[in-house]
Amino acid sequence: MNKNLPERMMRNIYWSFAENEQYATVADFVKAVNKYYDDLSVEDYVDFDKVVLDIPTVQIQYLYNEFDEEEEDYNEIEPMIVFHAKNKKHFTAGELLFNIHNEVVSKMIDTPAHFFEGFLLYKESADKEVPLYFMTCGS
Repeated sequence: MNKNLPERMMRNIYWSFAENEQYATVADFVKAVNKYYDDLSVEDYVDFDKVVLDIPTVQIQYLYNEFDEEEEDYNEIEPMIVFHAKNKKHFTAGELLFNIHNEVVSKMIDTPAHFFEGFLLYKESADKEVPLYFMTCGS
């Protein structure tokens, strides 16, 4: 197992994917997260400049619900996305959450579990060139 990869990460960040807004920059996104903290009266702000993954590429898998008109019911979809660090070295908390937010926000509108709860390493992928993390969310 790659010892530099955290098994769990970013569990202390509060965020909801319930809105349908994408952000142009990491700075704009972090400003929105900080406003979310203010609205929740959370005083312990996150250092979004902190390096959370010291690798240039990562896969993230997440879950969302998609309505099937034919079945008149929701199906669970679990796509995987590959992200590349902008600096080609590592991901900060802000960059990683910004990237995943812009990718998933339009799909998670109908998903009850839309509150971000962090990332969990798929242990079998730890020694791979591009490891896989599951994004965990709650309701």
